Amino acid sequence: MDKIEDSEKNADISDSAYNNHCNNNQKKRSSVAAVKQLVQFYMVTLQLLRRQKLLINLMELIEVSNAYAKRIIAITAFS
Repeated sequence: MDKIEDSEKNADISDSAYNNHCNNNQKKRSSVAAVKQLVQFYMVTLQLLRRQKLLINLMELIEVSNAYAKRIIAITAFS
């Protein structure tokens, strides 16, 4: 009788260990997926920041070119 109870306990422990192993693997997969999503978010954010920086640079260039255009117009108007 003790051997049957021992084997049942071992089977329960085995099932529990297997379930823990599966749960741990699922948690690892979930963590990996979360990290991948976070990396994608940072990459998109970085791209947007670069585009914003390019737009700011373009706007500054337009302002400078407008200033030069105004100077050229002023010089030619007085000539």
